[in-house]
Amino acid sequence: MLRSRPEVLSVTRVDPADAHKRLAESLGSRRGLLEGVEPSFLPASLELALSPEHDARPLLALLSASPLCEEVDDLGSWVKRLGAFATVLRLGGLLLALIVAGACLYIVGTTIRLGVFARREEIEILKLVGATDRFVRAPFLLEGALQGLLGAALSLALLFTAHRLAAPRIESALSVALSHARIEFLPLPQLALGLAAGALLGLLGSRIALGRYLDV
Repeated sequence: MLRSRPEVLSVTRVDPADAHKRLAESLGSRRGLLEGVEPSFLPASLELALSPEHDARPLLALLSASPLCEEVDDLGSWVKRLGAFATVLRLGGLLLALIVAGACLYIVGTTIRLGVFARREEIEILKLVGATDRFVRAPFLLEGALQGLLGAALSLALLFTAHRLAAPRIESALSVALSHARIEFLPLPQLALGLAAGALLGLLGSRIALGRYLDV
């Protein structure tokens, strides 16, 4: 009957042994709590994959009225709250990224300005012997790009260390509500994009500093 419903994509039977194995995996380091609990203690169940194109409320009402179901929990409101929390996290991450980008521009710009001030006599000599503005600016632009690249690499390394230390604890806490919860680190394309963004910010910061302070 369930397979004929338009809301249901597939129906999978989960026997007690599989349910016991899933529960043990979700508990992680606390799987010792299941010692002495026989798999037969857990009831067999049906796992439904629902279609996102259909409203699931009629199906929930049907299951609630069925004498074969002891209890039906609707987690829709909980999922909505979780989605709103994820949206807030994304906005917070975007704001934090803007703050970090501004800090990167300021630090690189300040460093380049100090470098220009420390080498002002050499720059004056280069200009007197016919060096072009592009020739004078090139080393400072390269220095700014390298600073941004190294800063991004160090930040990603610290982030990876924090992920390795915190992810197992967070996964263990989430496994109580979400089965098989797993927190993955950034994929390689995003890591490369982060390094490129760091180099670009360093280059932009040095370009801004040179445009304002390299007047010889």
